[in-house]
Amino acid sequence: MLFDRELLKQNRCRAVKNNFLQEEIATRIKENLELLNRKFEKILEINEEDFSFAEDSFDLITSNLDFHLINEIPQYLIKIKSILKPGGIFIASFFGEENLSELAHVLHKTENEIYGGISPRMPPTIDVKTAAALLQKAGFQNPISEFDKILVEYSEPLDLLKDLKMMGQGNILHQRSRRFFTKNFLNKISENYREIYKTAQNKVPATFEIVTIMGSK
Repeated sequence: MLFDRELLKQNRCRAVKNNFLQEEIATRIKENLELLNRKFEKILEINEEDFSFAEDSFDLITSNLDFHLINEIPQYLIKIKSILKPGGIFIASFFGEENLSELAHVLHKTENEIYGGISPRMPPTIDVKTAAALLQKAGFQNPISEFDKILVEYSEPLDLLKDLKMMGQGNILHQRSRRFFTKNFLNKISENYREIYKTAQNKVPATFEIVTIMGSK
């Protein structure tokens, strides 16, 4: 198992219920569904890895910014498909392979400078083509996957880290680093981030890559 889902639950208990990124992606999911021009009677919004529902229960199942933290994705998709009604739709969003590339670069650089090596701090990711292939392998019809990038500019790099914490997106890898974010480490992250990525407006960018997948039963 890659991810500690119990830790994820704890993180989410401390997180803001509706953060700006989830709200933005929820709006985009809604827009995608409106293009289908269909009425959905029974809808499930799912953000849990383990669930139990009767087969053929739902017309629509959605997942917003959780799919990238599922341990057994093929089995998860098969379970999702089983509880969809025939013709039902599954749509999910998650962070893509180049999500927060600036932060990943800075974390690697900073750990190398301070500790002489790097440790797992960012989750493994799924690219767009693989995501569509996983849907198809699980038996979904008309699998679609697409990605978009959302650029957010921060006054300080540490504001980004605070936002991630409030989103419940802390490191939940079982093999995550046990090194604490010391004051020295945080200061060095901030210094390196600004040195490499500071804009002409004295801001620092954070690029969120969002993948959306959709398929029908």
